[in-house]
Amino acid sequence: MWLKNQRAEMHPQRHSSLRQLLTRWVVLPLVMLLVASLAATWLIALDTANDAYDSQLLDPALAIANNVMVQDGTLRFELPPIALEVLRVDAADRLFFEVLASDGSHAVGNGRIRPPAEVPLLHQHLFYDSLVDGRPVRVAALRAGSAEVPILVLVAETYVKRDRLVKEMLIATGIPATLLALAAFLFSWFGIRRVLQPLDNLRDEIAARSPRDLGPVSESSKPGEIRPLVRTLNQLFSRMQAAIDNQQRFIENAEIGRAHV
Repeated sequence: MWLKNQRAEMHPQRHSSLRQLLTRWVVLPLVMLLVASLAATWLIALDTANDAYDSQLLDPALAIANNVMVQDGTLRFELPPIALEVLRVDAADRLFFEVLASDGSHAVGNGRIRPPAEVPLLHQHLFYDSLVDGRPVRVAALRAGSAEVPILVLVAETYVKRDRLVKEMLIATGIPATLLALAAFLFSWFGIRRVLQPLDNLRDEIAARSPRDLGPVSESSKPGEIRPLVRTLNQLFSRMQAAIDNQQRFIENAEIGRAHV
């Protein structure tokens, strides 16, 4: 027991103030809401970017499919050179395309694009994420040709435009959300100080008293939540005053009795 008490004296327990506890209960929900809001914004921005650019990515796949012909069982790509150059050049992103034969062999294209795990049905398409030369890309896969000679057209695009759109949406949403959370924290912090001010005033009022002043503390200017505390303090002061009075009377009676002796 003695050792336990010694350790307690050496390592006093740290108690958080009421102001700190209230601030934590305000800050933690704000931070959690901000993180959740940014995460939701990121997911929405990612879906929006994919929806916006996937439809554009399908256009060159359709153009390539319309210019692939089968002659004597051989695939021939007859897209004009200038149109082919348009497919390869983009202001922001790098484009790759590839046409696969029914047996999965490479027929034509400027990049080795990994085919999808599930090949779409004839004249159907799908989108998926992959890698080309170590670069993350978004791929449009289109099943074209005929039932006898099907082909798989793959067009891949890097993520420059998509990442830019996601970043812009995050900035457009994240900055106002962060400023709003900061404003809410500042208003809450000032509000907490304002709410706790009566407790500080009560502390200062009691600290300014003389050690012999056990008179009641006024309840008139105190908020309703603090009045029970003030009432309890007044009851304590009253009992202490009564104890002092009884002790004083006992001393006086003792002195009177000694004088008579």
